[in-house]
Amino acid sequence: MPLLPELERNSLLVRAARGEPIGAELLRRLREVGGAQRPAASGAARRSFSAIGAAAEVVRQQRQARATGG
Repeated sequence: MPLLPELERNSLLVRAARGEPIGAELLRRLREVGGAQRPAASGAARRSFSAIGAAAEVVRQQRQARATGG
């Protein structure tokens, strides 16, 4: 048994075929009719932009060292 009414399904399919971005709307609707809950936010600590940049720089340096044999 389909979750969405036929008219709504067809409308979304036509819009998708035209290249319209329907992903977020479709996901929201399916959650509404399917009763799914949003995933809970992670309890992990959030990193700042500068911390992410620093970690990326370390990885870049490690890759460069491997590539040059040192």
